[in-house]
Amino acid sequence: MRNFWRAYLDSARKQTFHRSELISIQWLRGVAVLMVMVYHVEDLLRLMPGWENFHSLWVRVGYSAPDLFFVISGFIMCYVTFGMKFEPRKWLVARFIRIYPLYFVFMMAAIAVWLIEPSMTMGSGVQTWETVGKSVLIFPQAGLPLVFVAWTLEHEIIFYFLVFCVAALGGQLRSLTGVMMFLSALSIARWFLKDSIPWLDFWDYHFLSLYMVQFTMGALIFQYQKQLQFLGYWGPVIAGLAMFFFGGFAAETAPLNQEGLPRILIFGSAYSLFLLGFINAEMARRAKEGDAYLPKKRPFFVKAGDASYSMYLCHPFFLSISGKILAALGVSGFVAAGAVSLAGAGAVIFGMLFYEWVEKPLLHLMKTLTGKKRAPVQVG
Repeated sequence: MRNFWRAYLDSARKQTFHRSELISIQWLRGVAVLMVMVYHVEDLLRLMPGWENFHSLWVRVGYSAPDLFFVISGFIMCYVTFGMKFEPRKWLVARFIRIYPLYFVFMMAAIAVWLIEPSMTMGSGVQTWETVGKSVLIFPQAGLPLVFVAWTLEHEIIFYFLVFCVAALGGQLRSLTGVMMFLSALSIARWFLKDSIPWLDFWDYHFLSLYMVQFTMGALIFQYQKQLQFLGYWGPVIAGLAMFFFGGFAAETAPLNQEGLPRILIFGSAYSLFLLGFINAEMARRAKEGDAYLPKKRPFFVKAGDASYSMYLCHPFFLSISGKILAALGVSGFVAAGAVSLAGAGAVIFGMLFYEWVEKPLLHLMKTLTGKKRAPVQVG
């Protein structure tokens, strides 16, 4: 037991830098998860007396945070799959351990609450044993899963499935982007035609989701980053900012699985431009300075990126509990706003601590089990 505790503490204290890491990816992940949390904090605020009709400008753009995650995922899955030797078993084990063990922790907590009080589903609607079983497996559903934020994981799993199939069949990066572009074209065509051709509105298990377009954008950034290096940092970032603010006026949120094409294209393009600019800057620094460019101490947004999965999964629970406490206390007005803000900060801190003491040791376990040694990867 003592040896286990010592090994656990050693894992929790390990530095997470490695030579093939892209700091810019972690930075953007940190931005994405904080965007999600701010959006949900505002949702909580609207449940407080006196704030029911409050809508900040953030409502116009904050809902797009998952789009940034999808663009990043499109890039990073190409980075880890086609930039190093592909070994199917190790790839599957690595993906499983990266996603499911931590997810099971929160899923079991949600199931326990659901069994005690079936109406307490944190806004995911009525659940049955069938939908709960699908939620455990992260199997695609037309409605929200029990842990409602896991709807994005359903899309991720389908994308991972496509990546694995292409790589396992011997396909290369161009094969994947070809498949993704084909599915993206089908999803866009269906979006245009489904109102006039009703049978096109069938359940597609996310294979023809418009979010495929954003995964494709990230994959294409990986494929062509070297050719686009000449654009540098500021050009893509400024263009991305312009697209981002344009999206706040031209795009709209929509119910799950009914996303509009303007939202997908505008925010997907904005986040792809951000990604390109950040990767260009990092690749330029890496070429000039080597590993010396890596910061000796991880900046806040990079730490948030490290902890993004823990923060993403835990914040609905933290905010839900906080909301019930504040409702019981009967707070309202500016006191409620301050209390909700503190709850949001608490969710960030709790998520980061959960990463340090639960998720990070699991990630080091993943590395041990897979025996996967990372090496520098050529982008572009």
